Amino acid sequence: MRKYDLASIMKRAWEIVKTMVGDTVAKLSYALKQAWAEAKAPADEIVNGWNLTKLEKAGANRWTKYGKDRMYLSETGDALMNLELDFYKSGNVCGAWLNDEKISNRESFRVREAYSRAYIDLASGKVYECVGRYADDFMDKLNATFYA
Repeated sequence: MRKYDLASIMKRAWEIVKTMVGDTVAKLSYALKQAWAEAKAPADEIVNGWNLTKLEKAGANRWTKYGKDRMYLSETGDALMNLELDFYKSGNVCGAWLNDEKISNRESFRVREAYSRAYIDLASGKVYECVGRYADDFMDKLNATFYA
């Protein structure tokens, strides 16, 4: 059974109460529920400096087989690079926007090339298969967002 620091939970509840207006009993009840939820929330899992909890929430897929432990980043790239795509019913790209600026369909493939096969080797903490014209931009945003 996990032990909780009751004093810190109560202090956190009173911090929350001070930011609210209204009935003190109702505020304290809500604040205690919030403080307990924060205390029970699982801690972020960090491996070799990478925050795996945030990566998984962003859509990265963990692969562990044959003695290898990797996080594949293909699903996280569009949101990280701020790339928006529209598709025809056939699956072909209809329109593409990078940072809210219209770009060509070919340019959208160049952006996605940077992270389509990229993965993090969790044993070493290095990023592999990050290639192309936008690889440096992707690596900068990846490190700023997910590296602890």
